[in-house]
Amino acid sequence: MVLTLADALERAKVNSRQFQAAITDLGLAREDRYQARAGLLPGVTYNNAFIYTQGNGTSSGRYVGNNGVHEYVSQGAAHETIGAAEILDYQRAAAAQALAKARAQIASRGLVVTVVQSFYGLLGTQTHTVKGDTSSNSAASSKKAEK
Repeated sequence: MVLTLADALERAKVNSRQFQAAITDLGLAREDRYQARAGLLPGVTYNNAFIYTQGNGTSSGRYVGNNGVHEYVSQGAAHETIGAAEILDYQRAAAAQALAKARAQIASRGLVVTVVQSFYGLLGTQTHTVKGDTSSNSAASSKKAEK
């Protein structure tokens, strides 16, 4: 099996608990910020209803609330409440996201450094081992030639 540096980095990102924890914290902080921002937006409600009654053929008829045979009701309302607490919550969430992003970058950089050092250390050891095997093989063959 041939392992490239890119493969080693991908495997390390998948298997590193610290890196995965930092990425998860970043995702949670991002979602907290989205929720805090949504708290600053106005709320909108819309109700739509109808009451469908049947007339009885007389001039008085069966009416609902004396409004008519068929009654349609649509109502919308927008409401917004902004206070210092909501603004501070958003600022806190934005700061927490920035901190989580910085921690994720630090974890990523640390992981890359560790993997690169280990990868090239392994390559150096393999090269050293291969060179050691060839020199010992050549020394053994030269001893056989002398006999």
